Amino acid sequence: MRTVTWLWIWGLLCCALASTATAQEDGAREHFRRGEAAYQKGNYALAISEWETAYSQDPRPRIQFNIYQAHERLGQLPQAVEALQKYLSSADPDDPYYADATARMAALQQRLQATGIRLMGGIDGASISISGHNWGRLPRPDKVPVQPGNHRVVIQLDGYQDFVANVVVPAGQVVEVAVALVALEGDAPESTGIPASGSVQIDTGGSGDGTPFYVAAAVLGAGALGSGIWALNRSSELDGCDDPDFFCTEESAVETQRNIGFALTGVLAAGALGSLIYGIIVDGDSGEAASAMCAPVGLGANCQVRF
Repeated sequence: MRTVTWLWIWGLLCCALASTATAQEDGAREHFRRGEAAYQKGNYALAISEWETAYSQDPRPRIQFNIYQAHERLGQLPQAVEALQKYLSSADPDDPYYADATARMAALQQRLQATGIRLMGGIDGASISISGHNWGRLPRPDKVPVQPGNHRVVIQLDGYQDFVANVVVPAGQVVEVAVALVALEGDAPESTGIPASGSVQIDTGGSGDGTPFYVAAAVLGAGALGSGIWALNRSSELDGCDDPDFFCTEESAVETQRNIGFALTGVLAAGALGSLIYGIIVDGDSGEAASAMCAPVGLGANCQVRF
């Protein structure tokens, strides 16, 4: 009789555990769907929150892959690396997306390593502080490695006012900061060799030949390269979208972006080639000096060619 009682209790416990597991899976599935809806609407922060809740209730590795994608869209590369690492550490190496995730991890780490601040000008011996961390003294010709995001740059030297700049550093980029120290007694600031406006005058020589077209070809070629890389990145996000078991976010939008990227690459490349050929044709025909004025704008440069 006692054995029957214990068997009955054991059966009730098994049923309770099974019911709890089923409820958790249902809850995880609901949070996952909410995350999908938020991601498709561009609310990546909410998508991350919902997917993290789903993962806590049902820790499937591919949920971390989706969390990585949302963090990358927000430009939060350190968090994206963390989520992708969780996927790689728990997913089956035979998973068809494992190799792609490994490649993406390497690319993310390279972008993080390439992120930094380069200090231009200033006075030798001035101390460098970036976001509260001491980075030695000027001159500092190499970049200071930092995480993507907002940083406060402080340059200090006895007898001069502190130079302070708030800098936003995008992932994978090096932001140049022109340092200008002003003497406390009101003397003119030391020359740094960097124009105060942040623009750079490029003298293309006195011949005024086809050089401006070479400059245009270089700018267009750089644009074509950037557009091509962006298009390839969009294309990589479509890997595995044919698998019904894998959630592929914004497939149609990504396909459109990829096609636009490749088309833009072709147009810019054609423009670069045309400018190069035209520069060669008119080389030596003009006797008037030519110059190009370039100033940093956003993530690129705004160039005005005078000839």
